[in-house]
Amino acid sequence: MYSRCISCNGRLGSNTVVEAFPLGRRLAFDQERGRLWVVCRRCSRWNLTPIEERWEAIEECELLFGRSVRRYSTDNIGLARHGSGLDLVRVGHPKGGEFAFWRYGDVFASRWVRNAVWASVGAIAGTVGAYGTLVAGGATLVGLSGLCNLGVVINLARPVVRVQRSRYETFTVRRGNLGKLYVVSHEDGTTALRLDLWGEPSVRITGGDVAPVLLKALPVLNRSGSKADLDHAVGEIFEQGGPGAFAENALADRRWKKWASIRPKPIESAEVGYVASMPVHLRLGLEMALAEQREEEALAGELSALEAAWREAEEIAAIADNLILPENWLAFRDRHRGGA
Repeated sequence: MYSRCISCNGRLGSNTVVEAFPLGRRLAFDQERGRLWVVCRRCSRWNLTPIEERWEAIEECELLFGRSVRRYSTDNIGLARHGSGLDLVRVGHPKGGEFAFWRYGDVFASRWVRNAVWASVGAIAGTVGAYGTLVAGGATLVGLSGLCNLGVVINLARPVVRVQRSRYETFTVRRGNLGKLYVVSHEDGTTALRLDLWGEPSVRITGGDVAPVLLKALPVLNRSGSKADLDHAVGEIFEQGGPGAFAENALADRRWKKWASIRPKPIESAEVGYVASMPVHLRLGLEMALAEQREEEALAGELSALEAAWREAEEIAAIADNLILPENWLAFRDRHRGGA
């Protein structure tokens, strides 16, 4: 099992309570569906655990949750804190909005607070530096302002994701490039991303690279919002029929044409819209929908592998069982199978 968050790469921590799964300081589990997540304390992301490591851990979590005195539950979801400091989130039959609040509410809230704090620090430093320059030369204050500006430049240069520009060349998409990232929705139903760079050829992102790039870009673009935006996003997801339909409609621009009003150079007959110019609730919904899709794909892959392993084990078990049976047993069974 991985020990770091798949989103922020932060350490997930450990616990001494769940013997079958001594990883993580907050565990979320769904006994009915057989799912177990480790919730990152740093970015609040839910990390789905490998299927072979869940079952005993889920049973232990269920027992610990039932024995815990400090717990709060609704009909759909519950939260308990063990004496050791381990948090347990028990998922029952959650409504979509409630589940989305538990999974993404903390993620967005902590992100918005953090960005607001850094924006305030930058604004105060810039103001103080300018005031010091005007009043008294303020060499120290000017230096502080310049240091903050250098921090902004470094932040904009931070890499977000690498994409394949050509067969032999990769390109690093940086934070400062995301304002030029926009969706291209063709009439044949295919969707692509296009990134224009100053003085360089455009980078075109197609096929299976679209979702991974958006999953890295959207958390950077979703720097602000509110609970109303989150509620609006959840409502739209369920109105569209789920994360898959929502993501498809958003990326194909079938319903959200208003956000594609700012268009760069037209590409054939494609509809083009900047990702950064999407309404806030649409960007939040797209981030949630793509994350849910990625998790469903991971589950599908795990279940497929599990089914293949089961078939192989069943074949071996059938051969082994038949070795200890009398030689004429199979003929006798087939002959009398339809009888009493």
